[in-house]
Amino acid sequence: MAIAHGNILMGNGYAAQNLPDLMLSYYKRAENILLDLNRQDLIASINYNIGATYFESSEYEKALFYLEKVEKQNTIDDYTRFLLYHKLGLLYLRLDNNDIAKEYIERAKEMLNSVEGNYKINSLMLEVAELQLEKIIWIILFI
Repeated sequence: MAIAHGNILMGNGYAAQNLPDLMLSYYKRAENILLDLNRQDLIASINYNIGATYFESSEYEKALFYLEKVEKQNTIDDYTRFLLYHKLGLLYLRLDNNDIAKEYIERAKEMLNSVEGNYKINSLMLEVAELQLEKIIWIILFI
């Protein structure tokens, strides 16, 4: 397990630096170990981090692939699910699918009061996402 954690930490470091190729090699090593240990929860966290990193580097289709894997795995805690819905909402905005974006932002909003973490920050994250969605809708209406 210690080797898996070491690889996760290295993957996290490269993810924070937005270096997907280096990130992936470490995360894949960790995932291989975690599969043997049946730690689906940690694999879901890795997939979330990969999806979030691809989102930040504007590789939206790759981001969608990994974030959808997390949603299907159904092994994440409520706070991570809140973050996942928020990230999927933003991702679908970038993919110009505003209806699905709105659904995910609404799902995150429904979870806001029940998740642990800083309520003000979480609330602000959702407010920004809603403003981005509203801006896109206004642009579409006036084109």
